[in-house]
Parts: sequence; C-alpha cells; structure tokens
Amino acid sequence: MTEETAMTAHTRAKNAIRALKENGFTVSLDDYGKGYSNLARLAALEIDVIKLDLSLISGITEDPRRAIIVASALDMARNLNCKTVAEGIETEEQASFISHMGCDFLQGFLFAIPMPVEELNIWLLEHSADTMFEITNRQSETLIQAAG
Repeated sequence: MTEETAMTAHTRAKNAIRALKENGFTVSLDDYGKGYSNLARLAALEIDVIKLDLSLISGITEDPRRAIIVASALDMARNLNCKTVAEGIETEEQASFISHMGCDFLQGFLFAIPMPVEELNIWLLEHSADTMFEITNRQSETLIQAAG
C-alpha cells in the first residue's frame, strides 16, 4: 500500500490492513517519505514493512541532513517493529551507507533493473549465490504469482 493511499484514505486503509493481517498477510507501506507523511496516522496503521522512497535515498551519501532524516526514519521503523526497505539504491556507496545505518533490505538498479515477471525466476536462479538467498521453485512460483 502506498503512503499516499494510507494517509488520504486512512480509515479504509486501516480496515484493509487489519483484514489482511488477520488473514496472515504481511503489509508494507510503500513510498514512505514522498510527501504524505503523517506520523499520528502512521502510528495507527498496523504495518510490517516501511519502504523508504528513493527521493529520501537519493543524495544520502552527499547530504548530511538527508542522512539524519533517513536514520530517524529507520529508528522509528525499528521502534514500531517494522522491517525497512530502501528503494532507489544505485551505487555501492549508497548500499554500504544505508546498510550500516541498519536498513533491513535494499532495492534498486544496483541489484537489478525492472523486468517482466516471466524473467524473474530465471534471474533469481542465476543470482541466488550473489544475493545470498536460495529460492525453491515453489517459492519462486509464489513470488511470480504475487507479482502478477
């Protein structure tokens, strides 16, 4: 669910999140930091993952103020028992920097470009050693179904 949806349709989003969680789903808040942040509303949402928008990540290694904001967002997420994903990782320097800040997962062109879902399984099999995870055929089929 995007941050915009969660913040502008708050009651509906809150009910949808609750229903998803009751059925065993993990819920992520995408595009966090893009401009719709409302911390009071965020506290009321029972989300599991906060995805930091690439607009926060861009320039993180050059701008100390941006780094402070990202560090604060990561601390807040940890204190809310949420995992974190940094979007828009394009350089090794960014990856190292935000990893050392404690971000749980990284996403971006440094690792892979967007691809059709049909190519996902092949890509995962070819890169499993490099990315230090193993995915069985059943797991990759689940990923493909979820993405489709």
